[in-house]
Amino acid sequence: MMNTVSRRYFLKTMATGLTAITAGYLLSNNKVYAQSPTTQPNGNSILIVYYSLPETNSTLPEHRENSTVTVNNQILGNTQYMAMVIQEALKNVDLFRIETTVPYDTTDHAKLIAQAKNELNSNYRPALKHTLNNLDQYNTILFGYPIWWADLPTPVYSFMSQHDFAGKKLIPFGTHGGSGFANTRSTIAKLQPHTNFHAQDGLTIYRDKIENAKNDVVDWVNKLSLV
Repeated sequence: MMNTVSRRYFLKTMATGLTAITAGYLLSNNKVYAQSPTTQPNGNSILIVYYSLPETNSTLPEHRENSTVTVNNQILGNTQYMAMVIQEALKNVDLFRIETTVPYDTTDHAKLIAQAKNELNSNYRPALKHTLNNLDQYNTILFGYPIWWADLPTPVYSFMSQHDFAGKKLIPFGTHGGSGFANTRSTIAKLQPHTNFHAQDGLTIYRDKIENAKNDVVDWVNKLSLV
């Protein structure tokens, strides 16, 4: 069981655009370690899929900083922490992290947000490092992501184009810097028209409130009645 959050750290993010979240990464000694994707299902029909892009430079002004939390001596990003709470509430269901083949430069904030905007404007779809080959073994997908310029991150577009969620229950979750889900739920509905998309059942939490949101996340999971 995860211990209560002990303290807050700050990583850079932008106020209205790319929300830099460390979901799917463990930060230790200023290095970023990617979690291995799920390759063997644990027998549960529920899967958590999430994308994250942590920024490793902490030189942003205070009004653009993004909070993280620390659990069991691990510094976790907002969406990662949210995913861990969901996993614990659902009794350790499987997780899969979306990762690009070519990593983003997370040390230069200005360059990163410009790249994100350019990729979205040009409909760029980055190559992904892993494919989820056992998707057929899951009936319910909890899908987490940050917001890029009021849109889905381009790696999420790539993932959606490579995986068909037809017939599966799909529930979104994530954190944001003020936009909520923006228009991302309607975008997902267009990208996955044959899924059983529970858009209104999704949960998004403002980044500055995630530290104290564990009970809200657990209550949300319980109301979904997935197990």
